[in-house]
Amino acid sequence: MKRIIRLVVFCGVLLAGGSAYAQIKDFVVNPAGSSIATMYDDHIDIHSFVDGDMYKFQIEKKIQSIRPASRPLTIIYSSDSKYLIVSGINKEIYVFDTKQYELQFSLHGQSAATEMDMSPKEYFIAAATGNTVDIWNVDTKTIQRQLSLEAAANGVAFSSDGSLLAVTTQNNKVIIYNTVNWEVAHTYDAEGSVAAPAFNAEDKYLALVINDKTIAILDFCKKLIVQQHTEQKKVNTCNFYHNVSNSTTYVGWDRNESIIFMITKLEPSYTKMVNQTVNQAMNDWLKKREDESPEDYANRVNDETMGRQRELFRQEFSTAIAGAVVADKKPDEIYRLNECDEFVLSDGIPAPPPEEDNFVPLAIVQIANEAEDNLKAAAEEVIKRNKASKLITDKTEIRVGTEVMADVDAEGNKILNYQVNYKYVVFANGEDYPPGGYNVKKSNAAMSLMTIVKQTLESEDFVKHLSAGKRVKIAIIGSADGAPIRGKIPYDGSYGAFEREPYYHNGKLNNITITKASGITTNPQLAYIRTASVRDWLSDNVATLQKTRNDYQSHIEVSEEKGGEFRKIEVQFTIIDAFK
Repeated sequence: MKRIIRLVVFCGVLLAGGSAYAQIKDFVVNPAGSSIATMYDDHIDIHSFVDGDMYKFQIEKKIQSIRPASRPLTIIYSSDSKYLIVSGINKEIYVFDTKQYELQFSLHGQSAATEMDMSPKEYFIAAATGNTVDIWNVDTKTIQRQLSLEAAANGVAFSSDGSLLAVTTQNNKVIIYNTVNWEVAHTYDAEGSVAAPAFNAEDKYLALVINDKTIAILDFCKKLIVQQHTEQKKVNTCNFYHNVSNSTTYVGWDRNESIIFMITKLEPSYTKMVNQTVNQAMNDWLKKREDESPEDYANRVNDETMGRQRELFRQEFSTAIAGAVVADKKPDEIYRLNECDEFVLSDGIPAPPPEEDNFVPLAIVQIANEAEDNLKAAAEEVIKRNKASKLITDKTEIRVGTEVMADVDAEGNKILNYQVNYKYVVFANGEDYPPGGYNVKKSNAAMSLMTIVKQTLESEDFVKHLSAGKRVKIAIIGSADGAPIRGKIPYDGSYGAFEREPYYHNGKLNNITITKASGITTNPQLAYIRTASVRDWLSDNVATLQKTRNDYQSHIEVSEEKGGEFRKIEVQFTIIDAFK
């Protein structure tokens, strides 16, 4: 039985004659779930959701109206919700921020873009212009590549990891490109017109509008429609939405003056599950053990054994998941996943060589291992000094670590990113924030961590990777326990006002509001403002970060349990293309 929710968005938005609702030409929900942008013939309206929560399915108020210099043709949000992007009939692409909805920059194309999408890493904007898709490089603001098609494009969408671009065309085709080399990875011939592609969060399925009225979910590797729903009137657009609070996935589409949300259940991407676990296991396996001599480490970890160990992990984790998925699996059967995310007996697939895309040279691994040893030594020195000063005790645990990760830049070149992790956990009261406290300077444990961050990022091991202009992603993870906040904790506004501010809650994009007037009334707000304090301290005190291009993200984890061990701060620095 289908569960469908109808959201009437625009009571009071009338046509000139005042007798009918204005027709929605396009709509897009802010990925943080705080608002919805809807496009009409000559303007775009942005409405907020009640409590900044789209899954209450109630519109609160109109917060902004944008009238571009020319008639808008299509609108999109960036995946991190920082930008609203509008294509105009005058061949311009306008990029607005989502705080004040002010124009940041524009791109002038050769033709007007009728469909668009921005890649998750903000490398590209794909703009459909007739029988061509222009791939704009956002950094250089130039067209980097043009994809030629047999028929006009009527839809474009990047996958959530940016590795794929789906294009629908007016000759009923779905074409999926690999964005590293821009070669065709998958195709699908629809039975009728097809438009409005959208990947699900795990990039295993595409939502499509087929024959103008049917919303279909396609397993594009298997070329199989797994779910569909047909409307009576024309549908313009559709997309996937995921509610973090109850792990529910919806497909949403337009219906005249309304937006429809339908709950859908899909199989997860087992390949992504396995790859994530393999990468974590390999990162641990590559580290030198405490009791391991240099000779023993060299024998255990080398170019040959790295590839073999990765495949052993892949086989082990695939077989473990298959045990819960494959019917009548025998205890001695070993499984692998094929290219379409299906479990198959490993006897039927020869073991592949190490994947070049994920390959990190052993020499780089050894550099990271040496830096991690120095990082741990520096941390131990700070901990020892602060214990002697009675700032912290053995009840404060500080952990540091490094990881090198393979990636690809906007030009398709393989790069190596360097992640440096700092984390503390407090197992007793008195060493962390005072009750209701959020200033990082008031927590002995947090300041111990900040001292380690400053000392190590300004050391020789990392200064060479943090040259001027180097791009650094800084994720600050603030955690809170389940102890309820009674009443309201005053907020003095030290770190600014936050209105529908994007952040990540348990790994999923969300939004939050904290002002001097509202104060702090929930644990997520308290955890968030602690991340804001950490960001402020890092910006003011770490010299190497004052010359790099920093992209800060706030992540919140809230436990149902109570206790100091659930209140912690973690900071992850990812230096992009660190070894260049």
